[in-house]
Amino acid sequence: MPTGNSGAESSAAGQACQDSITARIRRDHRNVTSFLTLPNTISSSQQSNNLTNVQGEGQYQTDDGNSSRFSFDCVYDERNRQIVQSGYRQ
Repeated sequence: MPTGNSGAESSAAGQACQDSITARIRRDHRNVTSFLTLPNTISSSQQSNNLTNVQGEGQYQTDDGNSSRFSFDCVYDERNRQIVQSGYRQ
């Protein structure tokens, strides 16, 4: 994951963002059977002293066999170790 942060910080931000987006998609689309973020699309960048922006793409499949791709972005607060903003687009 390209970043200006240390490996531990970017890894924490990336994982927190992916977890947040996974939960959100599963809430929005209750029939999701599989979910995958595409690792080679994930990037992070320092937004300010404590905030890291994470962007990426993924796809999910529903129980009727349909699959959808999406892109996501979120902002992770390194100091408080929490997501402060997240969203995805299909």
